[in-house]
Amino acid sequence: MEQQRAGKNIAFLHKEFFHGGTEKVTLNLSEEFSRRGFRCFAICTEYQEWDCLAGSQPPLCLLPFSGSGLRNSGQGRGEEDRAYMQFVIEQVERLGIDFLFVVYPFFDNLHLVREACPVKLVFVDHSVPFWQIDSRVGLRPVSWKKRLWKLVTAVPKEKIFHRYSRRWLPLYRYTYEVCDAYVVLADAYREQLCGRLGIDGKKIRTIANFCKPVGGAGEGEKESIVLYCGRMTYKDKRVDRLLRIWNRIWKEVPGWKLVLVGQGPEKGKLERFARSRKVGNVRFEGWQQDPAPFFRKASVICLVSTFESFGLVLVEAMSAGCVPVAFDCSAGVSSIIRPDCGLLVRPFREKEYACRLKALLKDAPLREDLARKAVEKAGCFAPEPVMEQWMALLREL
Repeated sequence: MEQQRAGKNIAFLHKEFFHGGTEKVTLNLSEEFSRRGFRCFAICTEYQEWDCLAGSQPPLCLLPFSGSGLRNSGQGRGEEDRAYMQFVIEQVERLGIDFLFVVYPFFDNLHLVREACPVKLVFVDHSVPFWQIDSRVGLRPVSWKKRLWKLVTAVPKEKIFHRYSRRWLPLYRYTYEVCDAYVVLADAYREQLCGRLGIDGKKIRTIANFCKPVGGAGEGEKESIVLYCGRMTYKDKRVDRLLRIWNRIWKEVPGWKLVLVGQGPEKGKLERFARSRKVGNVRFEGWQQDPAPFFRKASVICLVSTFESFGLVLVEAMSAGCVPVAFDCSAGVSSIIRPDCGLLVRPFREKEYACRLKALLKDAPLREDLARKAVEKAGCFAPEPVMEQWMALLREL
């Protein structure tokens, strides 16, 4: 493949490239960069097919690493990681990559790329900083046995021996030092990084995710649907909370349905919970290639995450006229949901969440007012202003 002219080639470095929010952001960025004359690639170990990559001119060319099974063939993680970095170096050199966007998670051999290539390294952190540490010591499991076990094991490991900090803080610091720029989703995340790493933060840039408007707000009548859309995982998304919340109120809001769109390792357990507790008016729709029709029909979008770096699904749903309801779990979420356009609930008070959600479902004028302002707020995350920030960063580098 011929090299493109200087300054016009971008590669996104992932591990897996599956159907998740991070990959969706990469696709959105690659589409916008392509419109501005860039050629975009994604380097990854494993991937799933996306319909949008099957056309004659896809916005992103996938470059899968054929050696992703090295660990299964008897080689250790170190050998596999070095082999992957060598593959990255070969692609950067072959394609004349100018900017390598290192998409979270961390890679501990990035210095090999730095030493071998003149490419500019941009780390794009899609997570809440230090969640790997904070999730270990937070007493958030619902079971008292798990909470007690955490209190006597994980908490002392960090509070006394700093086990998790010793593992993760050097990796954050290494990534900051080896990359030319470090992009976070909210100003508060920049402050967290500077404070805990003791850095000046000169390389850190705050660039929010953008959302292409789903549309449909005001086109036809909304249905009595409360929607969840996302992965069904325990560590971060905690959809079990939403089922318990819904179980508290569904009998008091006749005509309303809870619709859950998404896939993940918790889905079977969640379905069994709904059946065993006889939770009414709940429907599991599985993974959907295009969730836009659900956004257009739903009146309310709910998140109950423990960690939510930004909450792109909130913006997507708000652009279609959904009222957002979420726990105030991060600066990313609170930057999206303001009191005049949605409901933020103190983490992680399920009874309070249930009461406020029930009140919202019973108050049509309030929903209409919040929905109108939610559409306006979603406009703040339109592609053009966000892409201006990305282009400014590339010019600066």
